[in-house]
Amino acid sequence: MPDLHASPGAPLVWDGVTAAGERHHGAGTLGAFLEDDAGAFWILSANHAVGQNGRCRENRLSVPGVGVVAEEVVCVPIHDFPAVNRVDVAIARWTGPAAGFGCAIPGMAPLVACPVAPEESPGLRVTKAALPPRRSSGVVADVRRQVRVDLSPSLPYTFAQFADQILVADEGGPFSRPGDSGSLVVCAGVVCAGTECTRAVGLLIASHADGVWSAVTPLANVLEDLESAVGRRFRLAV
Repeated sequence: MPDLHASPGAPLVWDGVTAAGERHHGAGTLGAFLEDDAGAFWILSANHAVGQNGRCRENRLSVPGVGVVAEEVVCVPIHDFPAVNRVDVAIARWTGPAAGFGCAIPGMAPLVACPVAPEESPGLRVTKAALPPRRSSGVVADVRRQVRVDLSPSLPYTFAQFADQILVADEGGPFSRPGDSGSLVVCAGVVCAGTECTRAVGLLIASHADGVWSAVTPLANVLEDLESAVGRRFRLAV
């Protein structure tokens, strides 16, 4: 595999045109790679990071230094407040070369396809799997919480509500910062079948305005809602 490739934790940028012909730019993080039941690979990130106002646009996603890596962006719609959502998720079909991405998280034990269930999460020390120096750690403080977040403070979209979220408390500094949306949150250094591995917990979607906690959507919910929206099954590509 070449040294220059896209990997989980890499920054994502998009360049899209709205229905009104206005050009917008956005940024987030490449959370992970998914594989569908037809064997196609998809980039996983947050809807509000690669869409606009909670809706998808005809965008191409790029990784700085690598170039355009994905097209055909598909979002699970985010419904306006006071409706309650469950996920903030988008995927984009990988269009780069087969050897142009790596599923492993740089500097961490191999990722396994079995995610951590919310019931297993309270008290876990978790890691935001962004590339260094943006990588950070925190502790799961609560699960199954409903949160209200402002996903687009500079746009008229304003607030949305999300249920069944995992709350991660900061540990020695902010767990998340602007641009981290879409990051995979993992539990690292666990043992799977006698070997050290990394298990996914969920997808980072937002942080509290005061930086006290971050909201993480359980990965099982992400995969279930993607299947309902797209009509095909997805799993973590490892």
